[in-house]
Amino acid sequence: MQTKIISFIQKNFPFLKMGKYAVAVCSLVFLTSDINYASTHIHLVRYSYSHLPNWSKGSQHSALPSIRTSCRKILQTHYFFRYGKAQFYKHWKRSCKHLLKAKHTRSNSKARKIIENNFTPYLVTTRKQHTGLFTGYYIPIVKGSKYYSKYYNIPMYAVPKCHSYQRLCPRHMSRKTIVRYHKLPNTKVFAWVHGRINRFFLEIQGSGIIVFENGKKIMLAYAGQNGKPYYPIGRYLLKMGYLSREQISMQSMKLWLLKHPGSIDTILNKNASFVFFRKLHHTNPTGAAGVTLIRKRSLAVDRKFIPLGSMLWLDTEIPRVGNYAESKKWQHLLVAQDTGGAIKGAVRGDIFFGVGKIAESQAGNMRASGRYWIFLPKGKSSLRSFYHLL
Repeated sequence: MQTKIISFIQKNFPFLKMGKYAVAVCSLVFLTSDINYASTHIHLVRYSYSHLPNWSKGSQHSALPSIRTSCRKILQTHYFFRYGKAQFYKHWKRSCKHLLKAKHTRSNSKARKIIENNFTPYLVTTRKQHTGLFTGYYIPIVKGSKYYSKYYNIPMYAVPKCHSYQRLCPRHMSRKTIVRYHKLPNTKVFAWVHGRINRFFLEIQGSGIIVFENGKKIMLAYAGQNGKPYYPIGRYLLKMGYLSREQISMQSMKLWLLKHPGSIDTILNKNASFVFFRKLHHTNPTGAAGVTLIRKRSLAVDRKFIPLGSMLWLDTEIPRVGNYAESKKWQHLLVAQDTGGAIKGAVRGDIFFGVGKIAESQAGNMRASGRYWIFLPKGKSSLRSFYHLL
């Protein structure tokens, strides 16, 4: 067992020196972590900033607006981000005050210095791996109407006003059952859009802007889900041979569905999950943390493992603008400010790419392996407090 531990460290963390007491220390660290935090399925490995990929050349300054908005929320109430332990909140409060003082900082070197003085980076890993899947999302803009018509015939629903024990309550119906209704009972409709495809992909993104015929806009955001498991239709299209792995993207799936209208319901119903929405009082993209999302600086995570408001250094690849078939290395500082029904696991993220067509093209082609480091406030009990949050 000890040999395996050392072999694992040498393979994955070559910068760590295996000294005289390596066997005893490694056994103690790994076994203690397994015993105390087995239920979390997450392990944090401390890193030095000098070993963070491209940290010294990063554009940390551009992430400061996202960091500051999250810090303001954290300072408003320590319950908001589920930093429930008083000790951990104390560390965050101190670090956030330093970050908020840096609002006039305009250089990357100064931003790096502030972060380095107040936070320690930890690689997020699980028992099996330290890399995971990273995808992208955006805010779609969809034409719609306040009223039903032959063209605008698909409703965008609020959460049904009924209890699950009531007969015919739609709250826990499958997608296949819901779409049979012209309009669900006991359920408010915010808008009507054209075609099931538009609604389906707006559900996948979790929010969207509806533009009415008079030019007025409303923002719909995720409010709930029917409790059914999420199934990616791309997996089914691959399985059936309708699209190849090289072809698969949001754009190619939309195009395939448009070319095969007779298969739309069959394909979409493979995903039993159905999303309900809420209307926001503005059209700013807003995540689950209640703060405005910033393009390529906000990340959707699984909050079971990553507390909202956390800073993360992401190492992955993203599609090139103008040539989405090609990818480029991408290492940047992001903030966990959103969640998603398909975002499950300790090392899993969804990058926010913005609003509109360019964002759609880049987000739709984003699918890459990656890893990230979480920044915890410096303090003797910070790491232990983090584990107790999970």
